[in-house]
Amino acid sequence: MYYSAVQRIMLSVILLISWLCHITLAMIIPALRNKHPENVPDKVVLERNLVNNNSDRILPISGTFNQYLDNNVRIVEGDIMLTKQQEEIWNQVFDYFMTFSNQTNKMRREKRQAYHADNYFWQNGIVPYRFDSKLSQHAKDIIMKSMEKWESNTCITFTPTSNKKNALVFVRGSSCSSYIGHILHWTKQPVSIGHNCEHIHTISHEIGHALGFLHTHTRSDRDRYIWIKFNNIQVGLSPNFVRTSQQDNYNYGLPYDYGSVMHYSKKAFTSNSNPTIIPRISWYEDTMGSGTGPTFIDILMMNTHYKCLGVAIFIC
Repeated sequence: MYYSAVQRIMLSVILLISWLCHITLAMIIPALRNKHPENVPDKVVLERNLVNNNSDRILPISGTFNQYLDNNVRIVEGDIMLTKQQEEIWNQVFDYFMTFSNQTNKMRREKRQAYHADNYFWQNGIVPYRFDSKLSQHAKDIIMKSMEKWESNTCITFTPTSNKKNALVFVRGSSCSSYIGHILHWTKQPVSIGHNCEHIHTISHEIGHALGFLHTHTRSDRDRYIWIKFNNIQVGLSPNFVRTSQQDNYNYGLPYDYGSVMHYSKKAFTSNSNPTIIPRISWYEDTMGSGTGPTFIDILMMNTHYKCLGVAIFIC
């Protein structure tokens, strides 16, 4: 992507601020956790009670790769719902992974094709939405706060609608899950809000998917920043950690963000309580999965994704 001279200068300043934010958070959060656990951001405290006693933000539905919701919708990487076309592509990815221990270029390319296309954008960044009648007022309030996290610093606009066509619909479901980007020609595009999902960090993550974001740990350049410990991953769930190819991964030249709201925690899908993801810079170990909403880099990437870099960002 081409940046003008002014944009390059702005980006350099932004990245410096982001780096300072990461350094500060990486030092502060572990200290808070050890000294004053009652003062740690609510996400860190709440997730002590989640699945398998680890700090997974992304809740696994079962112990196998073939996960399905109650309505027979295929789900991968713990919280990504697939259309039928995407499911066919993912089946090919799974077959390759089970056949070959190495991650082939073809497998990574096919994984990318399951999600990325120009028509996956919400037109002009406008996202019509409505609530399912089964959602509690508490859930609705948390969803509204989560949408505000994205809307306040981006050109994304969430617009309430009663129209039954072409809208993001927050529904009461058995999981925390979403489709990737805008699925055209659907009467409604559901975002599932399970009972364990009523937290700003979790719903912000699912909204990130609905706006077009994949998981950070699948970035093409992730091996420079993290190690994946496949021996610690639950049987059948290794494909959740497949990375995309450099040619097909859209990161807009932005740095790897350990604190991204889209990042797995260090013990995501662990089979033995040991880490499945280890940062190459050790002080980021507790940064992964410890945020309370979109980070500075998340916001910058969303603005770049939707071509609105002129929007001011006030988040650290």
